[in-house]
Amino acid sequence: PHKWAPLAGSSGAGCYLHPTSRQHLHNYNSKRYDDVVITIRNSTSGALRTSVCPGQTYNVTVTFQAASFYYITATNGSFSKPYARTRVTCPNRAATTSERVQDQVLSWSDLWSVPCTAVGNLLLEATSARMETDEYRHNNVTVP
Repeated sequence: PHKWAPLAGSSGAGCYLHPTSRQHLHNYNSKRYDDVVITIRNSTSGALRTSVCPGQTYNVTVTFQAASFYYITATNGSFSKPYARTRVTCPNRAATTSERVQDQVLSWSDLWSVPCTAVGNLLLEATSARMETDEYRHNNVTVP
């Protein structure tokens, strides 16, 4: 997944695109949904959220069924620790920064700040893979 970030495009809409075809050795045709769980909690109270408010910050956690490499995006807002290994600045994108198997994780968590100007539904998306030849594992959540 750390290789997907530079391929996803430039700033703006490109910052939240996920792979739509085979990338490197990953098999796109067998993309599996629901192997990834995304939860959003109020950053202060810890309460689960099914909607978000502009101008607020939330704790987003993505959990995988097995240790994985990850690629996570939001259509709007910014993560406190965005992926920063490309020339393009995308504050709404997080990704694995290593190819080493021992650096795979069971979960990822970060603060997500929703801008005051946000309107409409926002989409959080996560794509992961366990090894370079593994199929994609994917899920997304739309929050009003």
